[in-house]
Amino acid sequence: MKISVIPRDLKSVKRFLPDFWAILALFVLWILFFWRVWTPIENDQLSFAEGDFSGQFVAWTDYAVERLDQGEIPLWNPYQYAGAPFQADPQTALTYPPRMLTLAALLIQSEVQPYEVYAALQREVMLHVLLASWFVYALLRRLLSTSAVWGGLAAAVTYAYGGYVAGYPILQVPLLEAGIWLPLVLLGILEATPQSTNTAVRWRWLLFSAVMLGLCLLAGHPQTALFTLYAAVAYLGWRVYQQRRGWQVFIAGVIFLGMVSGALSAVQILPAAEFSLHTSRVDMTFEAKGGGFSFAELSNILFPLRGELWNANYLGLVALMLMGIAIWRRVPDWGFFTALFGVSFVLSFGQQTALYGILYPILPGLALFRGQERVMFLMAHSAAVLAGLGTSHILTWQTRDLHLKKPIRQTLLFLLAICAGVAAVCFLISLTDYRTRAVEDRLTSAAFSGLLLAAMLLGLNWFFQQPREKFRMAALIGLLAFDLFSANAMLKLNYEPVPVHERIAAPAFPNAFNKNERVDTRNGIRDGYSTLYRLLDISGSDPLQLAPIRTYLEDIPTERQWEILAVSQVVSRPEELTRLEDPRPFAHPVYGYYRVTSDDEAYGFLREPAFDVRHLALLEANPGALPDTHLPDKTHSVTITRFEPEHIELQAVLPDNAILTLALPDYPGWQAQVDGQEATILRNYGGLSAVYVPAGIHTVSLQFAPRWFPAGISGLAWGLVLIVALVILLRNRAPQRD
Repeated sequence: MKISVIPRDLKSVKRFLPDFWAILALFVLWILFFWRVWTPIENDQLSFAEGDFSGQFVAWTDYAVERLDQGEIPLWNPYQYAGAPFQADPQTALTYPPRMLTLAALLIQSEVQPYEVYAALQREVMLHVLLASWFVYALLRRLLSTSAVWGGLAAAVTYAYGGYVAGYPILQVPLLEAGIWLPLVLLGILEATPQSTNTAVRWRWLLFSAVMLGLCLLAGHPQTALFTLYAAVAYLGWRVYQQRRGWQVFIAGVIFLGMVSGALSAVQILPAAEFSLHTSRVDMTFEAKGGGFSFAELSNILFPLRGELWNANYLGLVALMLMGIAIWRRVPDWGFFTALFGVSFVLSFGQQTALYGILYPILPGLALFRGQERVMFLMAHSAAVLAGLGTSHILTWQTRDLHLKKPIRQTLLFLLAICAGVAAVCFLISLTDYRTRAVEDRLTSAAFSGLLLAAMLLGLNWFFQQPREKFRMAALIGLLAFDLFSANAMLKLNYEPVPVHERIAAPAFPNAFNKNERVDTRNGIRDGYSTLYRLLDISGSDPLQLAPIRTYLEDIPTERQWEILAVSQVVSRPEELTRLEDPRPFAHPVYGYYRVTSDDEAYGFLREPAFDVRHLALLEANPGALPDTHLPDKTHSVTITRFEPEHIELQAVLPDNAILTLALPDYPGWQAQVDGQEATILRNYGGLSAVYVPAGIHTVSLQFAPRWFPAGISGLAWGLVLIVALVILLRNRAPQRD
């Protein structure tokens, strides 16, 4: 009988120690990457640059905190685009669990200032970068049979600090937060399909993948979630094909993933699907949706403009070498991730290659989104996995395999020659009258890349003398981090030398507004800040706009925009506020209308200066009995007695039957009542609301209660998942009988 002298728990601790040090190392790298955001020294502090980050995500979070603090769910935002759905907009990510934790942390404070929301959202974003590194490490830890720790570290550093994650998505919060869940989705599929075909599919692990996919869907970027779903289905198909499990397993797995993740995220995806049908994106053409990287940006793979651009396709020269080793040596699992890398790389150029046109009618959902360069996140992820696989493979080399370093040396020499040539050309140009900033930047980048390649060449022999030695592997990971940090840390486009407590200081100018009146701030306030200042604005920063509002703001004369949207105050130029004479009120009765057959016909009337918009409506339906004449001079009054985001009440005193026109977008979910009786909301001016009100004194009530807010579906699904997880945990902890 074999007797172990090491207690079982001590064995477990020793087995976990390498992972502990790896996780700690990734934490230290994360602190170093963001140190200028963390530092208490004010002169050294950076904070995220204002723009979309502040105008969209900080503003929305601040609004959500206020509404939740009042015990209300923010379903409608009256402070942008004359009113727009809030929770239904996927980028608000109101039901995303990490965002809910951020909101909870803010809600426990007595008074929340906008800069505190700014700081909280920064912390959430940075935490997701750390999670991205840990999640990729977890995938590689299970994917690799040997040398998993070093391979996992290489993959984690490549993904978390490569050009994609550390670049553009830092300020585009949903893009980053949706993209981090793919490694765990693939990890669940990997564990669900063990290599032995005699072992049944582990559905509890497929449930894990579905939960991770549900989190991805809730994170707020449907396009990234769609790409994640593509990768998950492809990986499941690959695993089933490898193991000859049969197409029935694949179909069942896909249905299971879709149903569970869909139920978990129904609270977001169903309202978002309805919202998307009413936005200006519906009418986008193939050309408008087919944008992507330009071929000129291929140069950034070797020569990133360090600190000047996002360099989304810069993977790192060290990572490229490790990827190349994995592909060259055809290590296990190289095929799938190489194919994923290649397809996403080509697709990132959009319609500039034939692949997008081929997949456009085939892949479900691809035709719904623009900006195909965002598939870059699949490329970045697969590149990281390949870099990890290559790192692990190096550690399997024996003394007899050291001849393999010759092709590596030749490749590095070739790349070094390219860098030297580019640097020489840029240097010569810089000596002429054609010297530009772009030439100088390329010279700097080529010189840095050349120096890095030279260092790799000089250290090649030293490294391959004993590649398994921990110090040498640590040096490799350090060089990889140095490369990526040099290109991507503290990019000027993402960070500014402004302490976070100085962000979004309340300026004096917005205080001059009457906050109960509709305003046009397009010429004086940063897009999206009207939500922060609680101004009833007709502009905004959200890329998802209701189609009629976008038409009004882009195709209708400005004065006509102000009229139909009930604008009372206008920022004519920065710090100059103008009040309009005789502005149209939010609720205005008219006694006549023209019948139109479509929104486009209504827009045609609105473009005509002679059309009497003050006294006529443009309706697609017959409202009811109206006076024989338009009666423009009759005395009437409409008073707003309650104006809240989802509830508006009006007191109308009308001399005759009238159409009460409202400067409120016509959107599903708004319900009207006249004196407590349900009334039909009429579509007016091709996209606004109106209500038929008979003569006399009446109370008109408007309530926003969208049909697609299925919190119960998602709540039940999450409850069932937690119960199943608890049962599995208790079963695994139960003592086993001998």
